[in-house]
Amino acid sequence: MLLAKRIAFMILGFVLSLMLCSCVQSGGEPRKGYGVFPGSTPEDMEILTGYELAVIDAAYFTKEDITHLHHNGVRVYSYLNIGSLEEFRPFYEEFRDLSLGSYENWSDEYWMDVSEERWIRHIQEQAMELSAKGVDGFFVDNADVYYFYPEEEIYEGLVKILEGLQQQSLDIVINGGDSFVQRAVLDSGEIRITGINQECVFTKIDFENNVFLRQDKESEEYFISYVRRCRENGLDVYLTEYIALSEDGLRGEVREFCRSNQYQCYISASLNLDVGKGEKDGNDQKICRAGRSGEAHRIFRRSRGFDGERHSGFSQCGRVIQPKI
Repeated sequence: MLLAKRIAFMILGFVLSLMLCSCVQSGGEPRKGYGVFPGSTPEDMEILTGYELAVIDAAYFTKEDITHLHHNGVRVYSYLNIGSLEEFRPFYEEFRDLSLGSYENWSDEYWMDVSEERWIRHIQEQAMELSAKGVDGFFVDNADVYYFYPEEEIYEGLVKILEGLQQQSLDIVINGGDSFVQRAVLDSGEIRITGINQECVFTKIDFENNVFLRQDKESEEYFISYVRRCRENGLDVYLTEYIALSEDGLRGEVREFCRSNQYQCYISASLNLDVGKGEKDGNDQKICRAGRSGEAHRIFRRSRGFDGERHSGFSQCGRVIQPKI
């Protein structure tokens, strides 16, 4: 009996040590929970390994890169843009004829007719390629095409796309897209997803004056109600906020809100979600817009800046929120 107890304690200690190691980097520093880096490259691998869950655009990573992240204890979600098309994408010319119209305030991006079979097949092919690289899930962007084009064929096209993604048996997190999520996931249960990411619950971006601001009360209350309903329906909830490093009080408020509600959050001081700049740099409240101006209307996209590099930008932070839950 004594030997059995000793063995049991040894096993328990081993399990606890494994759990502890999973939360610590190889360098001995505590691992951060959640990071959103759609503009990252394999050159940023050292920083990415500091997170338990990292959102990247795996189209720019190899299978070996993903394996390296896994070996370092990082779960990987890949950005997947299902509702719009950016000019820098190598397949832009092939699908530009399916555009519904310009993406307001983003001159190099266009809303797509997601009901077109060509586009649906294209997204499924992308998903299979990303799955073959070994990613753990999809970080799905621009389901908000249904908010801006609230037509039944657009809704049905998104449903087909999400049904196709489900066939990969990977996690699915929808970024924004609250109008679609409420109808397809929360109300009807037509689509099954793992979770949602909501940006700018507590913050918003004043592009005219190039600063981060506190979200207006009506929008804040709407998003708090929305993410709470998502959580009550069994979804994982992630928040992405933009807060200057000098705003310690607001950063603490967001972290406490997420901790008390069991949400995960990523707070960035950089609009472009530059790797390593969300937490360490960018002490000035002024934000980098990668050569863009005007109020934003959607998030997590890329465009080519003046230097020709890829950048990501957010936009739902400027969207007027009216629907009630």
